[in-house]
Amino acid sequence: MRSVLCCVWLFLWVLSVAAHAASYEVEPEDSHEQALFALKEDGAITAETLAALTVLRRSGVDPRHASRSALYGLPGLTYARVDGLLGDAALTVEERRRLGPFLAQTAPERVSGDARLLSAFAASDPVFPPLALQVRVAGP
Repeated sequence: MRSVLCCVWLFLWVLSVAAHAASYEVEPEDSHEQALFALKEDGAITAETLAALTVLRRSGVDPRHASRSALYGLPGLTYARVDGLLGDAALTVEERRRLGPFLAQTAPERVSGDARLLSAFAASDPVFPPLALQVRVAGP
């Protein structure tokens, strides 16, 4: 009898774990970085959640090529839904709208980034000031 109860408890526990989505304190309605920082300031999300959502937002996830764990990290997707996406299913219009900021926006063969030219000088300097080029590039 005891082993049957243990098996039932284990089955129910596995079922409950498999059915839940990635746990974030709140479902971010507005996923812009300023809104995420505001949620952190209000105490609605922890620093770990802010870091995870910010990384997801900055890097983007391509649902066609992402792994199961990367898709599960998106807010609101359960393992069952992720398994459907890994099969033949596609994101619904509502999911695309809600997860839009976390999805990859650029084509994989394109390179994106930014560059800044830095300098410090005074008008009375007799020589040309030193320059520094700072470049950040992301690609396939």
